[in-house]
Amino acid sequence: MTPVDFLYEELRKIATAFPEVHIKYGFNKLICTHIVEMLPAEEFHSNESLDKSWIPLSFEFRNRFAEEQIAFISSDSTLALKEIIFEFNSWNESEVMSDLFQELMDSELDYTFPDTLPISTIPIESPVSEVLNCPIIKFDKGSEPEYIYQEAA
Repeated sequence: MTPVDFLYEELRKIATAFPEVHIKYGFNKLICTHIVEMLPAEEFHSNESLDKSWIPLSFEFRNRFAEEQIAFISSDSTLALKEIIFEFNSWNESEVMSDLFQELMDSELDYTFPDTLPISTIPIESPVSEVLNCPIIKFDKGSEPEYIYQEAA
């Protein structure tokens, strides 16, 4: 079994156990080192369960392939992968953003503004519900953009 085959199998197991961790593998020819990058950096630095997976793997790799070097890094390392040979649990920024903001994207936001100002002042002791009882105006969907501010006022 080659070092790359070994790493592929072992990193696949880690990727299955930690689906939130993006794992990239490459080889740096300049320093003759196998590089494994794990993202996000917070997981790499603070997930103890993940540490219990990759740290023993690094020792096992060194025992099996004594002539080979390996480094586990994250995005904040001075080492970097120039060429990715394989990766697991890949994600892209647009997928992450859409997952984070899916609830906002599912419903149309409808902003309304009061069309009158209260004549009297409302003491601070008043409940918020009284303050929010100002009349609401619904914008006409056919309004020209330049008139929206006039309608709001």
